[in-house]
Amino acid sequence: MINWLIELVVNSIVVSTILSTIIFSIIYIYKKNKGRHFKHKIVTFIFVFYLIALLYVTVYREGLFMNTTRVINLEPLTILLWSFENLLYVDTRSAYLFLLYNVGGNIIWFIPFGLCINYFIKTTNFIKVLCYSFLLSLAIESVQYLCYVGISDIDDLIFNTIGGCIGYVIYCIIYRKKGEQNVNQKTSEEILESISRREK
Repeated sequence: MINWLIELVVNSIVVSTILSTIIFSIIYIYKKNKGRHFKHKIVTFIFVFYLIALLYVTVYREGLFMNTTRVINLEPLTILLWSFENLLYVDTRSAYLFLLYNVGGNIIWFIPFGLCINYFIKTTNFIKVLCYSFLLSLAIESVQYLCYVGISDIDDLIFNTIGGCIGYVIYCIIYRKKGEQNVNQKTSEEILESISRREK
């Protein structure tokens, strides 16, 4: 499974780099967006890269229409509980990797979404990010179901949404610290300016 994960990550990076570069070029060269700030271009490129990598890993990882039938699980946390049982009673290493991939992976993959979405949609809040994360995950699971890829699992919806919310919380923490630093810097500048006026 480790070799499969490494191959999956490498392939997703290669494909995402190529496609995001093409899309980025179309957006910022042919659509006359040259006046955009450099930071905006970098964030946009990273976000496009992330979305392509996300779709590759979740939808195209083994090719489309690989299953003979559509597979769906609508019982919450069944796969999670099954993984814990395997972790206790069966092959510990394989069960641990499976648990890490299905739980940790589903959460981690959506953290960047929660981090970046507020950069493009300024009026977001926790509830909106929760809804956006849920809808994106639902879209992915729907495509998996329609294209006979993997298992369309309600657990993925739950953990993806949690990941998006964690990303938004991290964004809020970073933004708050940045705001405090700006306030402190502004206060320091005002104090220095006040001192210089008094000396004059």
